[in-house]
Amino acid sequence: MVSKYRVLSNDGLLALAFVSPNTVSEKHIIVSVLPIERTGKGWDSTFEGKNLISDLFPRNTAHDAAIRELLGRAGVGGSYVISEVS
Repeated sequence: MVSKYRVLSNDGLLALAFVSPNTVSEKHIIVSVLPIERTGKGWDSTFEGKNLISDLFPRNTAHDAAIRELLGRAGVGGSYVISEVS
């Protein structure tokens, strides 16, 4: 089962993240982060995914810690909140 997350700042959506089991190795999870770039303002806003970043992490890694690591690699900084999407 895939866990889905939103990464939000005061300015809005920064990224989407996904954590899923690795079907090849039960010892790892696959974590993917898609930074979002916002163009335009107000009703004219358009959201565009930048570069998807994925990596394997040990199964016992906290999801938010793995997401934060990938966000750092993507150059996403500042203050943000990671929340799971049902």
